[in-house]
Amino acid sequence: MIEPILLLPIHFAFILLMLLASSLSIAAVARSSSLSERIAVAGSFSNKMALVILSFGIFRNDWMIGSVGAVIFIAGDAGMLILALTELKE
Repeated sequence: MIEPILLLPIHFAFILLMLLASSLSIAAVARSSSLSERIAVAGSFSNKMALVILSFGIFRNDWMIGSVGAVIFIAGDAGMLILALTELKE
């Protein structure tokens, strides 16, 4: 049977503040008009979400979740680089 791992209130507060900081990126996408700004903001958002997943995995002491966050972190950066290069060609 799987045992639940309780998080400390400071961990919940930390994750909540990180999610609040990520919502600022969503507001910036809505306000920006150029494609390059939107790509930069989307890259920032993906990095913040990967860090939320990574920190959640560390707080739970579950390295499988942490490794998923690291893979998202790496793949998100590569995807943003490819989008930026295709935008520069056009």
